[in-house]
Amino acid sequence: LFWLAFIAATLIGAALAPPPGPWFSPSGRPVFPIDETGKALALAGGVFGLLFLPKLLIALEASFSGRAARFGGRLRLWGSTLAEILVSSVIAPLQMMFQTRSVLQVLFGLDGGWPSQSREGGRVSWKESRAATGLADPARGADDRRAAAGAEPVA
Repeated sequence: LFWLAFIAATLIGAALAPPPGPWFSPSGRPVFPIDETGKALALAGGVFGLLFLPKLLIALEASFSGRAARFGGRLRLWGSTLAEILVSSVIAPLQMMFQTRSVLQVLFGLDGGWPSQSREGGRVSWKESRAATGLADPARGADDRRAAAGAEPVA
């Protein structure tokens, strides 16, 4: 949850920071803050370049090379590319949360490794998946979390 603490600290720091403006030096002259807009835009451009540019370039190349026809045409190709970007942007914080939890479990000795795969082809119920996330059913309290960990519920 380091990323969550970092995001919270950044938001709290921004909310509590004094408004930007001039302050005065001992000589009485105003001193204006340094403009960091260029650095912020460069950071945003770098993040965009790393996360989205490869996807957009692949879709662009497929559009002009004729490969888009194999994916339903240009319109469907671009629609699915944009949908994938939106869905992955929504899912990314959830993945970070689960990955952080897994790392912390390993560091604190709470994780015994990967469980063996179930090859029966069964399904996972919504109740099991909710319990595995640590989100307990309000009516049952912590019993869902205990069941997900393989322990018996307390009667």
